[in-house]
Amino acid sequence: MPKVYVPKKRPYDKKNMETAPKLIDNGTLSLRNAAKQFKIDKSALSRRRTRSLGKQGRKTSLTKEMEEDLSDKVKIMAKWGLLSLSQRYKQ
Repeated sequence: MPKVYVPKKRPYDKKNMETAPKLIDNGTLSLRNAAKQFKIDKSALSRRRTRSLGKQGRKTSLTKEMEEDLSDKVKIMAKWGLLSLSQRYKQ
């Protein structure tokens, strides 16, 4: 039977994991130097850094306010029964 793979957990100091990405973003240290100095894998440090940058992916075409306004209008139309008209025409 094959062996069961058990991933290795590397215990990193929480303080170092918070400090290192900040130093990289400030330009004080490079990714490689920060990984050596704080004894953290480069890949783990890179993942932590990209997560802290914020949202990923394509920008939305509607602002948050426009989206909320549109959803409110759709809900009102549903109350009036206007959304069910499109279903009648499909039949």
